[in-house]
Amino acid sequence: MAAGGFIVCYLLYGNLLAMQVENKVRMESKVESESGRDAAVDAETLDSTDTTDINDDTYPYLHYSNNLPQPEVVSTTTKALEPSSWKGDADNPKVFARMTIPKIDLVVPVVEGVEKADIKLAVGHVPDTAAPGETGNSAYAGHRSHTYGKFFHRLGEVELGDEIIVETKEYKFKYIVTEIFEVNPDEVWVLDDIPEKSVITLITCAPLYGNKYRLIVRGTLEGT
Repeated sequence: MAAGGFIVCYLLYGNLLAMQVENKVRMESKVESESGRDAAVDAETLDSTDTTDINDDTYPYLHYSNNLPQPEVVSTTTKALEPSSWKGDADNPKVFARMTIPKIDLVVPVVEGVEKADIKLAVGHVPDTAAPGETGNSAYAGHRSHTYGKFFHRLGEVELGDEIIVETKEYKFKYIVTEIFEVNPDEVWVLDDIPEKSVITLITCAPLYGNKYRLIVRGTLEGT
């Protein structure tokens, strides 16, 4: 056991950053490939095309960017938004949300980013994934503090049907667990966007006292 009896999966944040980079490269390669195919269109045909018909619907990759600023938290669901009882953390302005998992008695602050410093004292929201309540895949990473049972230490006890609650200063979003599985650290698809669904993905090291795999707990926004 580490000095002071405090063990965390130090490789988690590094692997997540690598996953993000690989995911961006994969998406950008796809965009470049699509752009290359369109560049090969016969010049005569292109010259005769009315450019007013070329818009984001026909060529969505023309304005593609995987580095857009994190959007404001706005739910795109049809369910009425539930007001939050959490009013923020005045002592730490980096904390933008609170996550609660009743099954494992977890209440933890959430910050933006998965750098080592970000997830030392909080759960980190993975940049470039959906914000809480938004349509898409909202992903979060956390260490396992074995001594004190903090963060995602007990995530392996979560079961299908359990609740994951994320509260911003404005709204409360309740997700219901639908999937629990393990992946290799380089399986970047767990961060992929999920169109037309509002999903949450929690990531931590597995097994409990190792880091060979990643435990994935995924849920769907209630009412969607």
